[in-house]
Amino acid sequence: KFDCSGFVAWSLRQGCLDKSIEQQQTTTGGGIPLAGKTEAVCEPGDALASESHIVLVIGLDDENKRYIIAESSNGLVINTKPYNDAGYYCKKLDFIYAAHGN
Repeated sequence: KFDCSGFVAWSLRQGCLDKSIEQQQTTTGGGIPLAGKTEAVCEPGDALASESHIVLVIGLDDENKRYIIAESSNGLVINTKPYNDAGYYCKKLDFIYAAHGN
């Protein structure tokens, strides 16, 4: 079993990222706040983070304005979060994947 950050770290390593870049991009501050958003700012492959949790975006449900996410705190769960969840911000990771040729 993984906690949330362990799951994200494992997933990113499987997707090509070396540990130093993955830790830097998922544990440092910053990101796009979701509060007030009516459209998706994250894409599949990005992360949503809060003060105490991090999840991976695996899809978009534009009809219901929700992110489809994969998360783990006690086993893998597929869930959703609203595009405007004020407790979360988007961590864009696309430039990292591009830098690694994926």
